[in-house]
Amino acid sequence: RLHAWAKAILLADRRLHLVCVENVVAALLFLLHHPQDLAGERFIVSDDEAPENNYREVATILARELALRRPPVVSLPLRSALLALLLRRWGRSDSNPRRIYSCHKLLDLGFEKPLPLVDGLRRFAAAYPGAAREAAQG
Repeated sequence: RLHAWAKAILLADRRLHLVCVENVVAALLFLLHHPQDLAGERFIVSDDEAPENNYREVATILARELALRRPPVVSLPLRSALLALLLRRWGRSDSNPRRIYSCHKLLDLGFEKPLPLVDGLRRFAAAYPGAAREAAQG
């Protein structure tokens, strides 16, 4: 329990890089049917621009949707700097906890995401209607 509490505090603001599967499929179909020759081009499909795409907000949304206890909200000075230092020490390739992957190149082609991240999280939680009841029973 202490480990989970410490992790929730340390990772709170770290970008989670979640992306709705509906957005990935829609992007693939969009690119497949795009009239422009896109051979050799690379695109990022991302929902990182959503302000909720971090550990704290995602945990809060899922806890609310699943009727679970919400994670603690504790302010820790220099949290991002400490996390970046720890990630580098642990040899993680992405040690920037605030990195945002941009899908602007895809959006500039005219792609429109069919599902906002928060709605995708709600759909995900709705797929597990017994999860809150099972967690409460321990």
